[in-house]
Amino acid sequence: MVARKKLTRLARIGISHSDKAKSLAAAGMYSEALSELRVALFSLRSENTDGRLNEEIAGVLHSIGTLNLLLHKYQDAQVAFGDVVAIRRPMTNSPEIAGSLIGLAEAYRGLCEFDQSEEALHEALHISLSRRNDALASRIISMLEMLERTKDNLPAGEAEESGDYYTPQVYTSVHAMLRNIELNVAPDRVTLGLVIGFPGVDAGLLSRSPEAAPGIGIFFPDKQGIVRSLTVVDEEEEEVGSEIVPFEGNFFAPGSYHKNGPMPIPACKKFTFTTGKGSLLKWGISSNGWYRADLEIDFPVIEDGFRLMLALPQYLRLNKVTVDVKKPLEYGVLSIDEGTFHVTRSPDRVKSGNHLPYAFKRRLFNGSAFGLIDLQSDALLKYGIVSFELSRHG
Repeated sequence: MVARKKLTRLARIGISHSDKAKSLAAAGMYSEALSELRVALFSLRSENTDGRLNEEIAGVLHSIGTLNLLLHKYQDAQVAFGDVVAIRRPMTNSPEIAGSLIGLAEAYRGLCEFDQSEEALHEALHISLSRRNDALASRIISMLEMLERTKDNLPAGEAEESGDYYTPQVYTSVHAMLRNIELNVAPDRVTLGLVIGFPGVDAGLLSRSPEAAPGIGIFFPDKQGIVRSLTVVDEEEEEVGSEIVPFEGNFFAPGSYHKNGPMPIPACKKFTFTTGKGSLLKWGISSNGWYRADLEIDFPVIEDGFRLMLALPQYLRLNKVTVDVKKPLEYGVLSIDEGTFHVTRSPDRVKSGNHLPYAFKRRLFNGSAFGLIDLQSDALLKYGIVSFELSRHG
């Protein structure tokens, strides 16, 4: 066996910094560990004129890639793991290259380059099978499944039971025209009318949906209301089958990442949601259909005031809002807000009750509520929220 050449001073410095980086990383000091690894990499590369330090360099690069994954610096991780694979690829069937390919796949997943991620995992799987490494193959197969769940916005495994609702993803591009919202407040009852259409929705999209239509949320942030009845008719004044589904939890827009999806969340994925307690309204829609939905809502004491919030998980154009407060009711203040669903990449924010249920956009009205109030909105909202608050005191 040929004796290995004695390491030069620079090479020894590189290995020393690499060892120090391991200690820092074990203590959770990832940025500091990366600084040490960069020094190690520079030192080793400076002495690697004949390629004899390739394996040491690959080890340092692998560590750099791993730390960048932990710091969610996916582009830096991809470069580091790509360099490792280029060094180790001549050593076909090496378990080390399989590990670097797994790291490369995770970096690509974080960058939302899902095809490249799958390609790296398949190469790693081929190596594991050729070496008959069942444990490694099983791990890679699990990662391939997680990649598919990431792409399709599915939970990482068996999702815990919750009241959350995920609007079917096929409705991502659906636009809604809310021609009119009519809120009528009388001493003995509250009614809400919606005139809404779905222009551009074709039969092909409807055939791909597991549900008849995207739900519309009606939530009551404070004093609990109850949707007592719902009647929906189409343009021909024919009644359409509809349902009221009691709801409490997070209401996710189509295309939202799943609350229990694989972590960490990739750069192109986000949670798009509102939260509330009330009901989901559902009815069957047809291509380019227009509908009038009439609701009757019960509140404990109407004259004490109330809040209600409409949540529509579509690209929404809102034309007009009318509020009619019947005698002898008279409220001090009526506020009407327009907003949108929350958009975040932080799983900690996807919790009910710890924030305003929606992202505020503008106040459409704030003033005395007596008689008929007729407002033009002409708002364009991506995943629209319309909130009403009636209060006896200003």
